[in-house]
Amino acid sequence: MLDTGVDVPEVLNLVFFKKVRSYSKFWQMIGRGTRLCENLFGPQIHKEKFLIFDFCNNFEFFRVSKGVENTGQQGSLTENIYMVRCRIVRELQATENQNEDGREYRKQLVNALSKEIMDLNPDSFRVKLNLR
Repeated sequence: MLDTGVDVPEVLNLVFFKKVRSYSKFWQMIGRGTRLCENLFGPQIHKEKFLIFDFCNNFEFFRVSKGVENTGQQGSLTENIYMVRCRIVRELQATENQNEDGREYRKQLVNALSKEIMDLNPDSFRVKLNLR
């Protein structure tokens, strides 16, 4: 992670493969690519540009947020829906919700949530990151 305290003028490519929600950290990371580097490609052939690969839409986040710092991680729509369904399951587990309809709906939700987990591709990079 190239943010504060890193100075590698030879950097030609920046890859954002995680969400960055700190405005200052975001621009510090961008700054790593802006370092001038003379003779990088040979005598008198200096670094003039660099590339940024943003897989997590950090530029879009800061374009929409207008530079407002948000240190909390925001989940995707899929994650948010999944978590709401988990909270419903927890609420339906309470004793006052133990009627037949509540038990059946809870059972259906638990089965659906379990199936979603089982259907995750264990070879996926994102799944491996969160497998624990």
